[in-house]
Amino acid sequence: MNKRRRLQIAVALGALAVELACARLALAEDLPSLQPGLWSFSSTVIMKGSSKPQTRSLRKCTDASDDIRKKWAMLAQQSCKFTPVARTGNRYSYSSTCQRNGMALEMKSTLTVDSRTAYRVETESRTNSQVQKEVVVAQRVGACTK
Repeated sequence: MNKRRRLQIAVALGALAVELACARLALAEDLPSLQPGLWSFSSTVIMKGSSKPQTRSLRKCTDASDDIRKKWAMLAQQSCKFTPVARTGNRYSYSSTCQRNGMALEMKSTLTVDSRTAYRVETESRTNSQVQKEVVVAQRVGACTK
């Protein structure tokens, strides 16, 4: 598999992992309430066997709590199986197995909520042929402009 294809798969898996990490928390009754506004998201993906991590950043005006709920509604239609969310203080952990595009994806995720304006998601994803780790750092940076 060429490097470009591996990177495409890594980005797709990373995006799915983050969606699932956030979405799964929507089932927890004690889902933290995140403050709406302008959020900055930075992601670092490290693939096993790769010498250089892949990074990306995004800023968007959003209600992060509402996004989590919407992503869960979308993913509820897919065939993912989850362990119960385990909460210890401000850390929410779980594992999941999903089938997507003919590929099995196993993930272990931990979301750490620092405040209503900051959180971090760490996910290890495994497919038949790849292992990757992703860290997403999310920070509210201000109010949305109209």
